[in-house]
Amino acid sequence: MFDKKEIKNVKKDYVANTVIIYFSDTELGNFQKIHKSIRANTKFIEIGTKNPKIHTELEKNKFEEIFIPWSLTNSNENVMSVSSFFQQNIDKLKELLQNADLAIILYKSQDLDMLLYVRELSYILDKYDVFSFHCVVENFVTSKQQDKYYLKVKSDALKYRQPVIPILESTIVEAYEDASLVNRKKFISRFVLDLIESIVVPFVEPDLNPNHFSSIKSLFYSNDKNFQSKVIPTIGISMSKVDWLDLSIIQALSNPIFYGSFGASGTFIVTIKTPYITNKMVDRIRHILKMVIGENKNFLICKYIGEFDVDIYSQITILALNSDESKLIKESKDIENHIKKLLVEVEKSKKLFNNDLTKTIVLDTPWEKLKNK
Repeated sequence: MFDKKEIKNVKKDYVANTVIIYFSDTELGNFQKIHKSIRANTKFIEIGTKNPKIHTELEKNKFEEIFIPWSLTNSNENVMSVSSFFQQNIDKLKELLQNADLAIILYKSQDLDMLLYVRELSYILDKYDVFSFHCVVENFVTSKQQDKYYLKVKSDALKYRQPVIPILESTIVEAYEDASLVNRKKFISRFVLDLIESIVVPFVEPDLNPNHFSSIKSLFYSNDKNFQSKVIPTIGISMSKVDWLDLSIIQALSNPIFYGSFGASGTFIVTIKTPYITNKMVDRIRHILKMVIGENKNFLICKYIGEFDVDIYSQITILALNSDESKLIKESKDIENHIKKLLVEVEKSKKLFNNDLTKTIVLDTPWEKLKNK
């Protein structure tokens, strides 16, 4: 059993101190369009070889970005050893991390330097009792040495009680209609940005999500397996004016990235991003989730108001905790068939669809957005 640490800051209206740690030389550090509440309440720590980014966005889109070079030259061929880097920067890192409540570490499984640095960062974050999530892009191609160290990173994350959220390149390519091996970086960047935003915003917007920090931390610490099993993410959007909440939920559940986790997990963190939110909308979402996934499942629903670049009406992000690997559905067609079967059964009880138009949209439209394999 894990020992439960004292939960920091249990005030209902507390805005959590957050940090996002990421690395240069990847496509994963473009945070200019992330939600304004995160930009205002988060420190962005970039480690790498490139010079700090020159922001060309509007003044309102700027944020506090701390750049820490890991090389004396502008080349990742001369990356400092882990011990040298952290000896030189421990005071700065202590200043940035000792008062933090929440951290997101963003990295790739194929980069050995990142993996070595992440292991030490995990230790430091644990030392300062920072509730930390690993968002890691699991690459198509890795070496045996990289795989070896990635296993060590995951072992450390378990030891330090830091949930791991893997983002597989293979399923990103499968989930987006226009994605391919050639342009996958663009879609990975989009998914990562939306995922991190949906995780962090509820921590820094207590008006819509009171007591969120202690609620999430208590949820994870309530079951040891929440740290032992990976967290499986998914995102669904709606570009339809008809029953947009229904559509975004079903698209999230049917997304190949989710591996059919609705049957493999008992606990889900659900985050709603919409241009406006009402209690009736939240009740509708909870109703659909219970009808489709099951009454006996546990849903923690979070929410925030956000703007969309395109004609999108809602975005639903779901994190499945403690997923039973043996119950995951990994074939896109099987996921589609299973979801449709569930929806038809729900429709028979007249508890979901209100009219034929709604039924057509919810049953058919989500899969038009998925790439046929």
